[in-house]
Amino acid sequence: MSDREGVLARVVDEVIDYVGAGLSVHLVGPRGSGRSELCSLVAHRLEDEGRSVLQISGHRAWQNEPFAALTAAGIGSATPTGPRRTIGEMTTALSKQLGNGTVLVIDDADALDTYSVGALRNIHRQRRLLAVTSSRHQHPVAENTLMLGIAPSVQVRSPALEVDEVHEVCRGILGGPVEAGSLARIAMATGGLLGLVRAIATVGPRAGVLEQLDGLWRLPRRTGWAPELAS
Repeated sequence: MSDREGVLARVVDEVIDYVGAGLSVHLVGPRGSGRSELCSLVAHRLEDEGRSVLQISGHRAWQNEPFAALTAAGIGSATPTGPRRTIGEMTTALSKQLGNGTVLVIDDADALDTYSVGALRNIHRQRRLLAVTSSRHQHPVAENTLMLGIAPSVQVRSPALEVDEVHEVCRGILGGPVEAGSLARIAMATGGLLGLVRAIATVGPRAGVLEQLDGLWRLPRRTGWAPELAS
């Protein structure tokens, strides 16, 4: 565990344990739950342990662009004026990047373009890949995604923080403790989602949502939240 993992350390431990056992992991959770940060932390931990890691990200704006995710990750990159890479060329280039023991860490895997998915699934059929992927929780799972393409795998949910973990995050940002009643309201309003907790602790003092009194940070008695927190 490193200091940067903070309240996410227990989930990073869980993912690393599964990967060490040879199982792929699919992280699921809503927006603001820390999925992308978990992917980054897992990649750092694996590298710290001497594992080779290849990081790829899906982008919804690029889903119609062939091999967009792989090209963005530096795989088989063509010059701006060069010809588009073929399926065979991109699959070969990807295969070379995935040496023995390389772990794939793929954020927003549900937003990968279908060409990148096809290349990854094709290599997985030839030699089993070990991957940590993340996506929003969706039912039913689409047939053309990695969620059904890479096995054996387990599903791990992004955590909903406990009240003491919400307090840890708030204290780290605010530099002081939060009054108990206000802390309970923050935990309830955010559902323990890390991104929302951070937003309130970061924007709150500037927007007048959080006020410091007698060394404690408090929410005003009014129940409304500032418009600055709308996003």
